[in-house]
Amino acid sequence: MGENGLNVLRTSLVLALVSLSALPASAQFDMRTEEAKAAPNNWYVNVGVRVGVTPEFLGSKDYRPAIAPVFSMGRGLGSRWLSTVDDNIGIGLVEGDIWRAGVGARFLWNRKESSDINLRGLGDVGFGGEIGGFAELYPLSWLRARAELRQGVSAHHALMADLKLDAFTRLDNRWTVAAGPRLSFAGRDFNQTYFGITYEQSL
Repeated sequence: MGENGLNVLRTSLVLALVSLSALPASAQFDMRTEEAKAAPNNWYVNVGVRVGVTPEFLGSKDYRPAIAPVFSMGRGLGSRWLSTVDDNIGIGLVEGDIWRAGVGARFLWNRKESSDINLRGLGDVGFGGEIGGFAELYPLSWLRARAELRQGVSAHHALMADLKLDAFTRLDNRWTVAAGPRLSFAGRDFNQTYFGITYEQSL
């Protein structure tokens, strides 16, 4: 997706948040449990570890085991909002009965050409990150729509966007089952950094 398309997406997210905050109270429903309503508006932190598999490098057909941190932070009762293992780092700052928004970040691991024969001659890519924000909407008590918009720093300098839709159910206080589609958009500099080659590299 080009920079103009990402600018349109960013504007749409802002307009959506403004529209939500302008809804009258009678048009919103409160998805909180009685326990959540009675809970003080304190800050909470969720910390965990994600274990799975990931490509050897971005675009590789080979996979390797991977361990990554899971972190989210917000106010109120922590179980009020859905948090999935593929959500990037997020800190909720503002919220309504059926929505919340905040700042977010994503870390990017380095890539060394010496780690795989398929990368020889393409140069190394250093550690990097992306910083931005996220917004979530719960149109139904079991449905979450989430959008993230981030700006790359260090490794690349492109705008990035992720759209997620999750249907979920809480089995108990410890287990939640969720499933849904994902859609990611990447700016030109990201694609050039991780998938493109220069004239010199092609030689």
